[in-house]
Amino acid sequence: LFLFSSDQKKVVAVAALTATVIAIGAFASTFASQLLNTSSVIGGLLVLVLWGTREIIQWLNKRQTVKDTVKEAMEKPLESPRMQASATEEVIGGNENV
Repeated sequence: LFLFSSDQKKVVAVAALTATVIAIGAFASTFASQLLNTSSVIGGLLVLVLWGTREIIQWLNKRQTVKDTVKEAMEKPLESPRMQASATEEVIGGNENV
């Protein structure tokens, strides 16, 4: 459910789930032991692995984007905006005020 949520929301969701299971364990220990069986623990670990994989993929994509931006900036010749504008503007009138 929280695949596209922020890390902060994911931590809060896991903490809330943990607190809920602990509270249930205090009042209904048989139900809590059934909630914490092998399949539910494996399912929870699978969710954590999926979240981690998505975060790593996002980090790698962001890193590649930064590398591409830096590479493009390094390949462009340095021109001042004033030179660029004067080279492309059409000359109108003379130099009477110079």
